[in-house]
Amino acid sequence: MVEEAVKRVETEGQARSTWVHKATFAACAALVVAGGLFACLDQSSPLKKLDIRGKVIDPPVPDSQESSSANCALGGNPFPRDFWFVKTKKVGGSTLRSLFLNLDRNYRIQPIPPPGQRKGMPSAEVALQQKEMIKEQTNAAYYSLEEHIRYSPPLKDHLLSDPMLFTATRHPLARAYSHYFQAHQNICMGVPQDDANCWNDTTTAYLKFLKRTEDFVYHYVRGDVSNHDARDVLDQYDFVFVTERFDESLVLFKFKYNLNIQDIQYKVAEKLRTGEYPSAEDRPQWLNNATMSYFPTDLAIWELANKRLDDLRQKVVEECGEFMLELAEIELERAKG
Repeated sequence: MVEEAVKRVETEGQARSTWVHKATFAACAALVVAGGLFACLDQSSPLKKLDIRGKVIDPPVPDSQESSSANCALGGNPFPRDFWFVKTKKVGGSTLRSLFLNLDRNYRIQPIPPPGQRKGMPSAEVALQQKEMIKEQTNAAYYSLEEHIRYSPPLKDHLLSDPMLFTATRHPLARAYSHYFQAHQNICMGVPQDDANCWNDTTTAYLKFLKRTEDFVYHYVRGDVSNHDARDVLDQYDFVFVTERFDESLVLFKFKYNLNIQDIQYKVAEKLRTGEYPSAEDRPQWLNNATMSYFPTDLAIWELANKRLDDLRQKVVEECGEFMLELAEIELERAKG
């Protein structure tokens, strides 16, 4: 196993100049096997480094304006710049918002409305009032939208200047159940043997809920698109996160925009309820099938977003190497603390 790791390090080392001298490959490979991937960069790397005894030592925390911690990116860093994170429901948006608040702080971008000042779904008029108030108080040069507001090109043009657009998607079956349970806090659906009356009442209410929320993500993020075409919808966005590939999405976002780990650190939302609601596996197949029949475009959006993440990952591997990608993934895990 160590021999295979040595070969791997040597192969990657030929492609990039940031690897340690060949004399340290054996010790480096041993750390690779043990999970110590950070030890395989030389002393110019802002990641973990290997001292003469093979011990991993901590580097100083890099400044937020430095290039990515893996010293490789697909392009330049576009920030500071206006952006809109179209935050829809039950896709991990509150956790993602903590990432965008990092970007706000690191690049002096002013969010509209101010964080924590308003909950719910502020209207376009409210957002505009907030911006005018903030502009008077801060004279900010760059702005962002990160609250629950349906994507609207006219609102974008009115509030922001040449913004980047981001959003997130989740498999519609998991998202629909989560959306319903979060709204109703009813956990008897799917277990009719526990309470037949509750089961019948809840199922009836849930089916009505599905009709009200048909292709929910599509209608939330589509803007002026009206043909239910997933490609036309996603072509409006610079980056789409996938809930089921959360950390991987963040790392690919980092590589695409030449960010560092400090820029993509996030705080898990306090309201996170993963595992608290019954999953699709807890429900009868006919109900799962009925659910999916209401979200054909949402499913197409989710599948295309995954395909585009796959393509981006392949580009990162081609430009930077699989090893660099693994380094960034592990560093993010460590940074989350």
